[in-house]
Amino acid sequence: MVSLRLRLHAERGKVEAMQEQIVQLRALGYSPGWASRLSPEVLRDQHTRWVSGDISDLSGLRRGAFKRLIDTGPLDQAGVLELLALLSEEPDAKVRSWSLKRLIRRPELGRWRLEVLKLHPLIRDAGLQEAVTHASLIRGLAADPAEPELIDAALQSGDAGVQEALLAAPGLPAAVLSELSASGASRAVRRAASERLGGG
Repeated sequence: MVSLRLRLHAERGKVEAMQEQIVQLRALGYSPGWASRLSPEVLRDQHTRWVSGDISDLSGLRRGAFKRLIDTGPLDQAGVLELLALLSEEPDAKVRSWSLKRLIRRPELGRWRLEVLKLHPLIRDAGLQEAVTHASLIRGLAADPAEPELIDAALQSGDAGVQEALLAAPGLPAAVLSELSASGASRAVRRAASERLGGG
C-alpha cells in the first residue's frame, strides 16, 4: 500500500512538472516541440528571468535558442526536418527568416540537401529561394571538377560571391576565365580572372 502511494505521488509529480513546463513554454512563446529541446532547468531559469524583468525580448530569446540548435544540433535529414517543424511554429517572422538564413549557411548542408530544402514552404514563404540557390552553387563549385552546368549557372548568376567561388575551382577553362575577366560581377572578380589568365 505504501509503495502504491509512493508511485502515485511520483506520477502526480511528473504530471505537475509537465504542466509547469507547458505554462513556461507558452509564456516565453516557445512551441510545444521545444519541450524535448530545452531542459527543465534552462526553461525554468528563462521563465524566472522573464518574470523578474531581466529578459524583455522574447523573440531574441527564441532566436538564441534556434542559433544554438542550428550550430550544435545534428543537421542530418531528421535533424533538419525537426528544425523546420520548430520554425514552422515560431510566431515571429523575423526569427524564422534569421534562423533559416543561418541554416542555409551551415557547411554541413550539401548541395542536394539544399536543393530539397529550397522546395520547403518555409523557404518559399520567406523569399529565400535565391539564398539557397547561392549556397547550393557554392557547394557544387567546390567539387573537383565542377560540373559544366554549374559553371554556366555561376557565369549567368551575376553574383560576385558565386563567381569568386567559381574562380577558386581548379582547372577552369581559359574561355571561362576570359568571360569572367570581361564581364565578371565585380571588379575583384574581373581582376582575379585577368590575373589567372595572365599567369596561365
